[in-house]
Amino acid sequence: MFYIFYLMERKKLILKILLLVFVVSSSMAEDISAYEKNSIFVIKELSHKLKTTVKSVMQKSGAIEAIEYCNIAALDLTEEVAIDSALVLKRTSLKYRNNHNAPDNWELSVLKRFEKRKSDGEDINLITESAIIDSPEKIFRYMKAIPTGKPCLTCHGAEIKSNIVAKINELYPYDKAKNFKVGDIRGAFSVIIPIEN
Repeated sequence: MFYIFYLMERKKLILKILLLVFVVSSSMAEDISAYEKNSIFVIKELSHKLKTTVKSVMQKSGAIEAIEYCNIAALDLTEEVAIDSALVLKRTSLKYRNNHNAPDNWELSVLKRFEKRKSDGEDINLITESAIIDSPEKIFRYMKAIPTGKPCLTCHGAEIKSNIVAKINELYPYDKAKNFKVGDIRGAFSVIIPIEN
């Protein structure tokens, strides 16, 4: 009789554990979805602001002034959007121009996977990755690939005008962000959101 009671109690315990795992998994999936939505929103906001401003400066003053704008204002604009959203936001790349945009270890591994996914035929516009990381504090991380468009080639292509190259070399002596082609992965937006326990 004791053995039957033991088996019944054990089944109840297993069912409780399974239910708890299901509830926690569902809750985590909802949290991840909310974090992803927030990340996508912030990335769209920053992307729009950067494209609009750089395009405007290019049209009014030319590429040299656009490079100077990017050098002075792009990081500030990124930080402004991040602060307004209470998260960490940056642009990074395997071939970065500004040392502040160098990838950390997680970003580096994701960027390499992005390149593999692109070479496997995945649409660059849809390449993203997210994770919850527990080191040292629990954080949500999200990255979205940035495709190289034709306008990018003025300053990031293989055939950059000599006066533009001179300005890039002046402002970014360790520049790696050249020789891109339309359709390459220019880099990625990277978001970090602290997770409250």
